Amino acid sequence: MFTSRDSVRRLFCLSLSTAALGLPIAARAADAPAPTPVNKLGIPVFEEQLVITGSPVKVEIAPVYEDKEWAFTARWDDNNANSLNMHKAMAEIGMQGSFYLNGSWGRKGQAEFAQQLNTEGCSVAGHTVTHYFLPTLNANALFYEILFNRIERESDVDRPLTSFAFPYGRYQDRDDPLAIDRITEAWIRSGYHQNVYEGFVLNNAEMPEGYASTANQVRPGDRKIEADKFHKQMDKILSNPEPYRKKSHAINVGVHAWQPAEELVKFKEVLSQYTGRDDFWYCDQTQLASYMLQASQTQITPVPGHKDQFEITRPTAAFAGDPIPLTLRLKGPKPEKVQLDGQVLDVQPGSDADTWLVNLPFPASQPVPSQIDWSSNGPGFAKEGHTQSKFPGLTATLERTATEGWSLSLDNAGTQPLSDISVTLRLPRLYKDGLREVSLPALADGKSTQFDFPALQLSSEPADRDGPVFAAAQIDFIQGDKAGRLYAVYLDAPDTTSAPGSRDGVAAVGPIVKADFDFEKLIPLSELDAPLTPLNDSPLGKWHPLSDDQHQIVIRDRFVTLVKGEDWRKAADPVKNEPAYIAAVADIYLDSKAPLKVQTSRLLAYAAVDGKPVELTNGETPSLDEGDHRVLLVFDTEGKNPSYRETPQLLVLTAGDKPVTWLPAPIAE
Repeated sequence: MFTSRDSVRRLFCLSLSTAALGLPIAARAADAPAPTPVNKLGIPVFEEQLVITGSPVKVEIAPVYEDKEWAFTARWDDNNANSLNMHKAMAEIGMQGSFYLNGSWGRKGQAEFAQQLNTEGCSVAGHTVTHYFLPTLNANALFYEILFNRIERESDVDRPLTSFAFPYGRYQDRDDPLAIDRITEAWIRSGYHQNVYEGFVLNNAEMPEGYASTANQVRPGDRKIEADKFHKQMDKILSNPEPYRKKSHAINVGVHAWQPAEELVKFKEVLSQYTGRDDFWYCDQTQLASYMLQASQTQITPVPGHKDQFEITRPTAAFAGDPIPLTLRLKGPKPEKVQLDGQVLDVQPGSDADTWLVNLPFPASQPVPSQIDWSSNGPGFAKEGHTQSKFPGLTATLERTATEGWSLSLDNAGTQPLSDISVTLRLPRLYKDGLREVSLPALADGKSTQFDFPALQLSSEPADRDGPVFAAAQIDFIQGDKAGRLYAVYLDAPDTTSAPGSRDGVAAVGPIVKADFDFEKLIPLSELDAPLTPLNDSPLGKWHPLSDDQHQIVIRDRFVTLVKGEDWRKAADPVKNEPAYIAAVADIYLDSKAPLKVQTSRLLAYAAVDGKPVELTNGETPSLDEGDHRVLLVFDTEGKNPSYRETPQLLVLTAGDKPVTWLPAPIAE
């Protein structure tokens, strides 16, 4: 677990030595993997030589491409079919942006949907696989939701994903201060470096300084276009830009493409006032992420003894995600010539006198993948495996080893060799070192290779083992004259060993509208071994424990109030905004006499223990004896009863400052 920027840096600064790869001594030769060059934040980098001939100039990095005043883009969330209409409206006024999509694998038409959105200057970006409340997920489920979403959507559009939006905007939780720790770690290990939520980037103690970029969000209206409000937001930024530029030099329009046809007409009328400007760089979020990363992480160092020569170190194009060039400002007399690794570059006048602009393109040796695919392995994929098809004859397999390490096999049975191979092993929080970077020698056609990442240090936190382990090896390479990316993906079998918590020990019921609720009738159900009889004939009146699927994803100190199924949802929809109660029953064991302390994210209305109602003082019951007990807790929903999505609720029970022992959830009739 990391708790500071310094410890996140340590997470990234790992570079594998040849000896660390666990290869036999005889294999440690020219054909052995080598460490990938990374900077202090663990970002893969490469070096270039810049020569500026003529009078000395001051060299600066422009904060926006081609030294524009602002980057201008858009962001639209979810797998919403109306995004195609928004995409068309944007194209008609010359606007660009990105569509933040949920999962696609196994869903008919989703790949084609993403491909349509990845045109006309737009891109797709990450939004998790299933649009879950991320703070309520265990560490393994978090990693799967964030990384697998990236993998499948990259494969859909053959373009890297580097930008991300959180479902419901939720990346932290007041009831769980460590949620942002888990989420930040999973997000970084997944390879993203741009996020639409500025608070996550700028006000996050777990985020390495300078690693991620963001944008200033402006909202035209998700369903109804509110022109006056939008213009006021834009005027506020453009009339007093400096406070906003401290956060970002980008303006981001969004959030949801829910507008009907008549409102999209208004959208075009409003936004057309901000398109076609000479001082705006119009871009999608993938381009924005690439440029902002280069601007913050490129180092330009004068070569000692050579006033006209500079060494440049900047992020690789594959990691940046888009080949957008980096713009330099040269202040002083116009240079006679500017060369980058011998290539003569065009010099253009800047907006100020004695300022000249030069764009630094990525060299041919730094391509962005133009084809991306993935293949699956592991018992978690036993019934629904996926085999890559875009690189004929190429097979990649990632496996766990018996010594808590990982093994990667590459078999090139195709007709073209692989060159410039780099591998990024992406691991969940269970592993303290979550990123491993190596470069491999060329792999001739008809040849195969296999190497082991050594035994890795595991987290000591039991909660980091909850749920099936998900991992991926990202393999970037050149095949023929094209850059490719292949993910070798591993998913373990469902977890059956995690320690129980409220997730496993609670049976829940509700929501029951307050007018139909009678607490006195529930009190007998708090007797040990009392059968949990239904409260009414509705699906909402039936008690239910956590399902097997929910057990694999929910963090251990949350219980779930939603039951999957159309009958339950139909019953819950009419009361989703009504004052109501939900109830939870749990059997627990206390190893010594002590009061029971209840910590919850819901408003506690009533409580009963062992067949008797109890009053809580400062969240504590009267003292309970050592042994087994049944606890009944009734919560006021305060009119917040989502029926479309599980909303796991925090429930922590302690006795004498020690966690209680959770017994199996009571059996419902």
